[in-house]
Amino acid sequence: MSKAQKENPLTRSMLRIRRLHAHPALAYCVRILKRGELKRRATAQHQTAKTQEEDMALMHMQFKILKRSEGKSAVYLTAYNNRLRARDERTGELYNYTKKEDLYYSEVMLPNNAPERFRDAVTLWQNIEQVESRKDAQLARYFIVALQNELTLEQNKKLLKRYIKKNFTDKGMIADIAIHDDKNNPHAHIMLTMREVNSAGFGNKVREWNNPKLVEIWRKKWSYEVNKTFQDLNIKKGISHLSTLRQKEQLINLAKTQIDKGEFKKAEATIYGVEILENKKVKKRIPRKQWMKLKNQVNNKKHIKKEEAKKEDNKKFNNIKNVFNKLFSNFNKKRKQEKEIQQLEKLKSDKIKNIDAMNNRINSISDLLESDKLKIDLDNKKTKLLEEANKKQDLNNNNKKDLNLIIQQNKKVKNDKKRQTYTI
Repeated sequence: MSKAQKENPLTRSMLRIRRLHAHPALAYCVRILKRGELKRRATAQHQTAKTQEEDMALMHMQFKILKRSEGKSAVYLTAYNNRLRARDERTGELYNYTKKEDLYYSEVMLPNNAPERFRDAVTLWQNIEQVESRKDAQLARYFIVALQNELTLEQNKKLLKRYIKKNFTDKGMIADIAIHDDKNNPHAHIMLTMREVNSAGFGNKVREWNNPKLVEIWRKKWSYEVNKTFQDLNIKKGISHLSTLRQKEQLINLAKTQIDKGEFKKAEATIYGVEILENKKVKKRIPRKQWMKLKNQVNNKKHIKKEEAKKEDNKKFNNIKNVFNKLFSNFNKKRKQEKEIQQLEKLKSDKIKNIDAMNNRINSISDLLESDKLKIDLDNKKTKLLEEANKKQDLNNNNKKDLNLIIQQNKKVKNDKKRQTYTI
């Protein structure tokens, strides 16, 4: 086989098919692939096979057994699933998951013969913890199932309840279901009892439920229910419970039967589907611890990037702030200088005004003083005139007194002369 043939994935896949499933008619398909005619003969069936990967919805369903020997508790698991606060009566440990806000719906689905008190999830699993006395006891079967993004949460709830009723509660198991609305990853946690139940409580364990073949049946029935729901809602998608390898084996067997019937074009389309599955990257589920580590690493990287971006933004902001502060300080300095100049000008004008006012006051005072001098001179003159008038009056009074005395003396003299004459 040449290097070109080895490098050609179509040729390589066909030769692998021929080696694994020896069939004489496959040589026809190999010749077509060697001539490169497969893509040129693509029909509507080829196109549907090509979009097979795009049309596949999400299929994830993983079953596990809850074991006491691994240090796990049924009360712990139901508290986590249902976002409850519960204390394990056997160990005394308290579990509290009430802060988580992604719970969409929770319910305990009972078979017909189960007591009604088991509707409470904590009561149910406390009872299981009491019944299971062994240190290596298997407490419950539980599984996580991925819900479909193509459906609403209410549609997913109805689908899940219908599936659980048909496959578990009708068989005698109690199912504790919890649906989590985790952004773009809606999923459900289901816990199943492993003992038969009656009106009195739990009986013996049902070993038939531990048959490994049941897991395949449960997965197949889930894919059937999902595909049926898609078909009812006209959603052109589907899921398969089979692994990629088993799907390839089925397509190879189908291609062989088509070749036997002489339907070569259909066989080509089927082989093309095998090639798509061959090149498809199989997504393996990562364990939760590893996934949390990766998530923390991614979150740390994002956090570091955010911090670096914040630092850069802070630097830019600080630079802009510094420039603005400088401009603002310069502006304030200029403003202060202008204010100081204005204040100095005001002071000057105020001083000038004060000086003018002082001059006016001085002038007015001087005028007043001058007027006061005139008044004083007038007063002095008045006093002098009064004094002179008083003196004149005094002289006149004195003169009058002297005249009166003289008149009186003259009268006396006349009277004396008259007396003298009378006496004679």
